[in-house]
Amino acid sequence: MTTTPDRLDLPARRCRNARRIAALPQLIGACAEAASTVYQPIAAARPARKP
Repeated sequence: MTTTPDRLDLPARRCRNARRIAALPQLIGACAEAASTVYQPIAAARPARKP
């Protein structure tokens, strides 16, 4: 019986992981941009005065 050692799968696994890690800044940037779009008007608004 022949089996493939895990070491032979390592380069492919590293490549998949590298692609995922490389995509993270774009995902985080998109999340930050969406949050900024939502919260920027709230931050820029004047505080409400109490009657």
